Amino acid sequence: MGNLADNQLRILKQGKSLKAKFEAMHTVNLSRQNIIQVLNESKKASTGDLALTSRAILLRSQQGDYEEAYELASWSVKEAPQARKVVVSSFIKNKQPVFLVHQMARMKRTDAATLMKDYFEEGGDMKGVVE
Repeated sequence: MGNLADNQLRILKQGKSLKAKFEAMHTVNLSRQNIIQVLNESKKASTGDLALTSRAILLRSQQGDYEEAYELASWSVKEAPQARKVVVSSFIKNKQPVFLVHQMARMKRTDAATLMKDYFEEGGDMKGVVE
């Protein structure tokens, strides 16, 4: 599947709540292949939109394609610290720190170390790591 069309991106941008963003992703038939495009667009919009998008992706990954969470975590490692911390915070706010640690376990050591540092800076605790 290719990139989302402009009208599909517009629909996603209209989601101003977690529920609306989640439903918009379903409406536009978002797939794992579109995650990076959506995250980049969301980052351009605002930090708040990036946080909502991240949390909606995590909800989707709980209910279906777990690889979407890996795409999210992998994207964040390549981003500036502010965007990366927004994503890490999303895992924590969605009560999915164990899921973040699971994604880190699949990464290169340096990438995982970066995310682990952010995890603790954003309020994550050892409970999420030990589970």
